[in-house]
Order: sequence, then C-alpha cells, then structure tokens
Amino acid sequence: MPKNLVAVYGTLKTGKPNHYVMELVSAQLIGEGKTVEKYPLIADGSLPYLFGQYGMGHRVAVEIYEVSDEALRVIDRFEGHPNFYERKSAKCELSSGEILDCFVYFINRKRKDFSGFRLRKNY
Repeated sequence: MPKNLVAVYGTLKTGKPNHYVMELVSAQLIGEGKTVEKYPLIADGSLPYLFGQYGMGHRVAVEIYEVSDEALRVIDRFEGHPNFYERKSAKCELSSGEILDCFVYFINRKRKDFSGFRLRKNY
C-alpha cells in the first residue's frame, strides 16, 4: 500500500477541532517539525490560511503524518482540494533535523483577498 507524507499546520493537528480526520484515516504521526521555507500564515479566528509565497513569513510549525493513498483522497476532500486549499509538495524539517518531502495544503486564493489579516507563526 503506497504511503504519502502530509504536513498539517492547522485544525488537523493534535488537539485541534478537526484532528478526528487524521484519526479516522489511521494517519501515523512521524513527528513534529517546521517547513524548510518561510511562508505567510494567517488565521481568521477559526481557520488558518497558508499561502504558497515562500521566502516571506515564518517557518511554519507542522505535524508530519504518513497516510495511504485512500487516506490522502479523504484529506483532499476534507480540505476542498484543489478549489479551496491546494495540495502541493513542500520540504519540511523534523525536529531531529531530517528533511522530508511532504504534501502541504495551501489556500487557493490571492493574499490580497485577506488584507487586514496579520501574519502568524503558528496556529
């Protein structure tokens, strides 16, 4: 069964309201880390939005999970891929220093649509 690495930064993280999705698909936690690149992350109080403009913002704190192809399809549907969030590959660094290629969900909107929101380090 093929496996995929997914890095989550928002409501899918442990202790957040939508973490049940990761449990439902039997996602295996690999570890915690950060994105290698800096990305702009904002939140409107309930949802975080990560923009694919690397080099600005912060290295975003993530949890990295191993999931099956079927689990990835479930997460895609939950995240509204590719219309709301878009799944893209990004390098993430585990706290051990190991660099992994992971799927990350970026908002599929322009940052100007969120003018007035402030950058955040974590969600």
